[in-house]
Amino acid sequence: MSKLVQKPTVDKNGKNTTVYVNPDKENGAAAERVKGAPAQPPHIRPARNPLRRVSLHPVNYTAAHWRISREYYDFNPPYQRGSVWTLEQKQNLIRSYLMGIPTGSIITNTKKGAAGYSTIIDGKQRLEATLGFMDDEFAVPVEWFDEEDYSGGGSEVYFSELSKVFQRSFSMTTPTPVLEAHCDTVEEEAEIFFLINSAGSAQEEAHLAAVAKQAGL
Repeated sequence: MSKLVQKPTVDKNGKNTTVYVNPDKENGAAAERVKGAPAQPPHIRPARNPLRRVSLHPVNYTAAHWRISREYYDFNPPYQRGSVWTLEQKQNLIRSYLMGIPTGSIITNTKKGAAGYSTIIDGKQRLEATLGFMDDEFAVPVEWFDEEDYSGGGSEVYFSELSKVFQRSFSMTTPTPVLEAHCDTVEEEAEIFFLINSAGSAQEEAHLAAVAKQAGL
């Protein structure tokens, strides 16, 4: 049996007094308090993971470059969509080219040791539409051209039916700017694709239809 010992304390009125306590019970209670107390984490700053800087280098590629060198590009990396543009969207892209309206940048990536091959990160639909027009996969309205570029009949015209002067001029132009990345992994490419295509809100069909009506399209 433990021997009671005196312990100085202060009562509820603030006066000094002495009580008798069992030292074994006191030590056990203190141990329980220490055991059940939450661990106090050290004041350490969390490790930071600064965002990497992606270097995109501008290059000038003509329409002829894409036509001649298409086999050296991967148009279908795993994060890309299929070929989803409608005929109207393709025709409107050509219309933008002819009017000199910006159509956004094509983004490619060349990995180290890729032996001249590059990946199309963003701009696949635009490139396919451009090549499709030059390959006579679809026609565009005749009214878009001067008679010196096309003097035939019908309401639509294919690229090969246009004048040689126009074909050469179109082939040697740079229809859209190109930005070239040098990422090492598909994951890095996918991050670029995601950030570019997730920004902003898509235009609603009803709104686009109203704007087209205002433009007389």
